[in-house]
Amino acid sequence: MNVKQSNREIREFFNFVCMPLLESKGEDYAGSKDADVFNTFKETAREFNITKYQVWGVHFRKQLGAIYKYICTGKLESESIDSRIADAINYLFILRNMLEEDKK
Repeated sequence: MNVKQSNREIREFFNFVCMPLLESKGEDYAGSKDADVFNTFKETAREFNITKYQVWGVHFRKQLGAIYKYICTGKLESESIDSRIADAINYLFILRNMLEEDKK
């Protein structure tokens, strides 16, 4: 795969897999389009007396664990590898936006 093909694949994966997943799951986690997108992270953090970043870390680690399992075994039980990769990418964007929110 050359650079041009790779960039096209990444762009298509982001636009057609990552973004739709982020948008649909974001509304589920927030509760509505107008609610705080980090609501679930913040509520869980309060409940367990940890930070929203630690909650994020648990969720992100789950995605990485599934990806690692796929790399080692070639199998996943529940979601496709594309879905797990998209989730991991999206969790990095979530982290970035959490950090951005805390700057303000």
